[in-house]
Amino acid sequence: MGVSGNLDRMVIDRAAKWGASLVGFADVEHNEVEMVVELKNQGWKRAVVMAQQLSRGIVDTITDRPTALYAGHYALVNQKLDIIALEVASFLQDMGWRALPIPASAVVSEETLSSYLSHRAAAAAAGLGWIGKNQLLITPEYGPRVRLVTVLTDAPLKVGSPIKERCGKCTRCIDACPVKAIKDTDLGVRDREAHLDVQECDQHLWKWEEKLGHRICGVCMRVCPHGQ
Repeated sequence: MGVSGNLDRMVIDRAAKWGASLVGFADVEHNEVEMVVELKNQGWKRAVVMAQQLSRGIVDTITDRPTALYAGHYALVNQKLDIIALEVASFLQDMGWRALPIPASAVVSEETLSSYLSHRAAAAAAGLGWIGKNQLLITPEYGPRVRLVTVLTDAPLKVGSPIKERCGKCTRCIDACPVKAIKDTDLGVRDREAHLDVQECDQHLWKWEEKLGHRICGVCMRVCPHGQ
């Protein structure tokens, strides 16, 4: 297996021990994974991307709107992912590598609703799933019913391979969106703005921030046939 293979297995085992449902490694040195300018050109070579599956029972409480149950679960899963990322980053650091945990949910640009790094793009590059029409990561195992967290590192981890999208002609997320923010556009177009009216979506999320304490919706996730 070699030194790199052993390290791969140890990182996966550490993440799984703390509860990660899926773990993958992406090449951020050569792939275009969106990240804030402060993180670019800092010598990061890999992204360790970890997914936590959401409770099927709780997601199923979502109808045409999010629920208080989902809001609480969303917050708890994000906290759990941040702890997993901290543990993995600490492990890599103890092994002599640089590591930077990126929070599971942190908006650093209100204009684009973007975070320090695109967890979804990193997860897709790692082969954990594909970016669907709803612009969520869709995994073969759990569909879009996951939350993500990432650790950047310079460790020489073996990267995964992207998988082909499986949305096909399905338009359930487009049809179900309460504010019609999702556009029926060819998924070959790698531009989120072409697929999603970000501002329309954001205004809808803010409505639920006032009512439930979190900028959430979840309707497009709920109706996706993958993971049901």
